[in-house]
Amino acid sequence: MFTYDTFEVSGSFTLMRPVFISCLIISIILLISIMVAHFRQRKMSCLTVIGISVMTMLISSQLIFYQGIIVDEIGSGGDSLSFIIYVATVCLSFANPLIFLYLFKEKQMTN
Repeated sequence: MFTYDTFEVSGSFTLMRPVFISCLIISIILLISIMVAHFRQRKMSCLTVIGISVMTMLISSQLIFYQGIIVDEIGSGGDSLSFIIYVATVCLSFANPLIFLYLFKEKQMTN
């Protein structure tokens, strides 16, 4: 049905899966950089963490919405792995600023 066979795997539309994985990787890298105290003290601010988190969540939300439209139009099935990756990205996008603020307050209390 498609020009390229890799767009569909077992009846599921998987074209956008690499972008979902990229958003998840960005969120994980942000979480790791928040946890590393040296990097957090020198290069990160609360606005940076919130901005990156909001952008990854918006991109993932738009992708899941458009993927639903495409899947409906072509009569294919949705990709459950992409949805799981989306949920993980949204959870990390909410958790990253909270963890940053918690660690920032903890650092302020010790100083």
